[in-house]
Amino acid sequence: MIYIHKFHPQYLHPFQYKYMKILEENAIDYKLVDSQSPTFWEEIIDCSLFIMFLGQTPMHLQRQLSLINVLDNIVGIRCFPNWNTSWHFDDKISQYYLLKSQGFPIVSSHIFWDKDLAIEWAKSANYPQVFKLKGGAGSLNVIKVYNSKQAMKLISKMFGKGIANGNVPGVKLFKVYRNNIKTLMKSKIKYRFYTLGLRYGITENWSKHQGYAFFQDFLPNNDYDTRVTIIGKRGFAFQRKNRPADFRSSGSGIINFSPNNIDYRCLKIAFSISQKFNFQCMSYDFLYDLNKQMTINELSCQFVDSAIYSCPGYWDKNLNWHEGHFWPQYCQLQDLLDKPNLIQPAFPEKSKPALIRITL
Repeated sequence: MIYIHKFHPQYLHPFQYKYMKILEENAIDYKLVDSQSPTFWEEIIDCSLFIMFLGQTPMHLQRQLSLINVLDNIVGIRCFPNWNTSWHFDDKISQYYLLKSQGFPIVSSHIFWDKDLAIEWAKSANYPQVFKLKGGAGSLNVIKVYNSKQAMKLISKMFGKGIANGNVPGVKLFKVYRNNIKTLMKSKIKYRFYTLGLRYGITENWSKHQGYAFFQDFLPNNDYDTRVTIIGKRGFAFQRKNRPADFRSSGSGIINFSPNNIDYRCLKIAFSISQKFNFQCMSYDFLYDLNKQMTINELSCQFVDSAIYSCPGYWDKNLNWHEGHFWPQYCQLQDLLDKPNLIQPAFPEKSKPALIRITL
């Protein structure tokens, strides 16, 4: 039996909803389950595949990593994502350690767990640098640092009261959210509720980061990054343009889907990493280094599904092109169920932004 873990006791994430509809279209049975249920372990006794959508709130991060670890590594239930694919999710420091340890190209980073060492480095570092929190998406927790004074202020905060997700000093949120001011205003209101100790929603994340400092060397002359997503033996790719007068591309919404613009070196590196670590699926963000070589900025096993579907096709491991539009959930289920002839139902090209209430 296939089990889909609920994102919330009463809601599914839109990403999960497509798994359900694909399975229904192909007359494949599944059940919804919640690990908070007192009968959870009895319910999954016949589980052959456990599917979970990864969230970024502290609750989701703690729950999903401990659950996938036990189910995949101890119980022996096949999981998506599995432990290899998910343990470093939303943790840029772990991602850096992983790729660096195996000699894969990744932007040079400076990671400190001691304030004094971080301050000493900041005094003589080459600027500009890029400061990041180890979690977050859409450039929300990323800022360019121009001098040692700015760097030391950030370091002092990180080893003091900490910095909350979405509240990095100096980040101009109106620039980050330039395409969706409505979302920004809603987030600000919800954050105010949060600071007052009131209910603030299921997916909001203002967890505080502290006790470390994370900087990356700034790489100039990158007007875009290249996002490569490997799903099994398929490689999807597109370019994301920077926001106007900004160095950040993640979350800009300015995307070029033409396959003619993709540097094949990105695909080769991404395929080799996914094969090395046995990733079920993974997205990689590539930049050019100072020598015009490809280097990885970040990676994530979770991504926006409509961007994958908007690609006009994909490359296989031999860089042969396969034309068509494919939802990532469809490709994932093809691999997980070993059913290459699954039927892909029609969905709106854009995911529903809101959580979907469970009515089953």
